[in-house]
Amino acid sequence: MLSVLPPIFLILFAPGFLIGCKSQELPKVEEHSTPVPQSAGDQTSRDTVSFLRHLADKHATQSWKDGPTRLDSPELRQAYPGFRFYFVSSPQPMPPGARPSASKSSRLEPGANPKPMLTLCVRFGPADQLDELRKTEDFNRGLMAIGTEDEARVAAAAILSTMDAFYLGPERFASSLIQVQKSATGWMCRLKTNLKEGKVGFDAGGKCITATLRYSGPFPG
Repeated sequence: MLSVLPPIFLILFAPGFLIGCKSQELPKVEEHSTPVPQSAGDQTSRDTVSFLRHLADKHATQSWKDGPTRLDSPELRQAYPGFRFYFVSSPQPMPPGARPSASKSSRLEPGANPKPMLTLCVRFGPADQLDELRKTEDFNRGLMAIGTEDEARVAAAAILSTMDAFYLGPERFASSLIQVQKSATGWMCRLKTNLKEGKVGFDAGGKCITATLRYSGPFPG
C-alpha cells in the first residue's frame, strides 16, 4: 500500500547551516505492511521528518533511490512491541542477464561502475528515539523474549524484513517462510525465497548472534 503524506514544512539540519524547504508533498512513504491504523498517520509524518533530519545530519554526503518507506508487519509488531521501522534503500543495479524482467534502469550496463548509495533501516522506540540497524547486536534492543521455536520464527522474520540483499531492498517476510532448527545452544532460523536466502541465529538465552541476507539468484549464465 502506497501512501502520500499531507504537505508540511520540512526543517532539515545539515552540517553548518539550516535548510528550510517547503515541500509540495512529503517524499512518498511506502508501507510494506498490513494496513497501519488510521490514527498512525500523524505519527508516520513525524517519524518521517525525524528520519529525514537524521539523514541530513548523519549522511549528508549520501543519497538514496527509494523511500523513506515504513516497514510494518504482524511479525515486526510482535517481535518489537512499541517500535516502528522505516528505511531508505539503493539496490545496486543487476548484472546483465540476472533478471530478464528487470527494467533497463535497474540493470548494470557493461563497464558501468555504480556509485555507492545509502541503504539504511532505522527503528523508533520509546520517547521516539531513532536507532540505526547496522550490526547484529542492534537487533537485540527491544526484542521480545524467545523461548520457543514459534517465537524464534517470528523474531527471525522480523529481523530479516529489515535487511537488504544488495540488489534488492528490505521487504517484509511472513513467519511461515522461516524454518527453525533447535539445538542445545539455541535456534538457527533459515529463509529461502525465489530471490533471497537468509539466516538468523539465537543463543539459548534468546539473544540474536547472527543475521545475514543475500541475493540468491538467478545470476547470468
